[in-house]
Amino acid sequence: MLAAATLVGHTRHQTAVRLLPFLFVLYIVNYLDRTSVAFAAIGMSRDLGISDRVFGLGVGVFFVGYLALQIPGSLLAEIWSARRTISGSMVVWGSLTALTALVHTPTQLYLARFLLGLAEASFFPGVMVYLSHWFIQKDRAKAASNFMAAIPLSLLIGSPTAGWIVGHHWLGVAGWRWLFVLEGIPAVVLGALGLIVFPPSLVMTLCLFSLMMVELASLPVFWAIPTEILSDTAAAGALGVASTIANIAGFFGPSAFGYLRTRTGSLASGYGAITVSWAASGVLMLMIPGLRQKARDAHFPSASATADY
Repeated sequence: MLAAATLVGHTRHQTAVRLLPFLFVLYIVNYLDRTSVAFAAIGMSRDLGISDRVFGLGVGVFFVGYLALQIPGSLLAEIWSARRTISGSMVVWGSLTALTALVHTPTQLYLARFLLGLAEASFFPGVMVYLSHWFIQKDRAKAASNFMAAIPLSLLIGSPTAGWIVGHHWLGVAGWRWLFVLEGIPAVVLGALGLIVFPPSLVMTLCLFSLMMVELASLPVFWAIPTEILSDTAAAGALGVASTIANIAGFFGPSAFGYLRTRTGSLASGYGAITVSWAASGVLMLMIPGLRQKARDAHFPSASATADY
């Protein structure tokens, strides 16, 4: 009897040790992404001319989407899979947070915030359902309190970090835009981890590899971009650099994939690294128009400025 009680106590402790720290980190990331617009407000107001009224509405619009999918999200977690619901929510909301860096108008801000609310809606109820599956009834309140303790810590960590990011410019891109990108990436990475591991299924495997092949369709467009946005000489140099890096990656990519497979004992880590690389390259490509405009503004004064002069 005593041995059985000891085994139960050990199992309860091990469950908490294995699950709660990771969920704690996820909630920190969740809260940072949700509140990132507040830290970016000053920079967005300066660069885009967005007023306080617009920001207030943008913050509120988030909860319209958030409330809309609370009940469907919790039901989805219970009926389908809490783990996959949480993972899918994180990948989508992390991507939307990063893409918020591209907004230029109030309408775009409203849309980004509304979609972010929809994406985050299933996370919290999904976690509560997940905890109910792993913890006995008398342990659930304690587990939930440990999970929600991430809120004050996220503010403690996020405030100074966000302030430092917003105060710096990199590669000609405003700090507030980098804030959205840098706070969105962790959600995508963490969500992609328990999402990219599926049970063996021929149909699922065929679907995933078909999606991977879609990426090949972007290559002709990619190689045409330097000649569209650069002068002949600069385009030739850019094409040479891109081709060189691609061939270097042809060596290091498989080596890195094999290394991750050996260290982790799973293919998931290698595919996760590929996913992050694709997502990062997509974000960088979307930044090209903004960088071109900033470069143009830096070299050529606007017509109004010339007229005033």
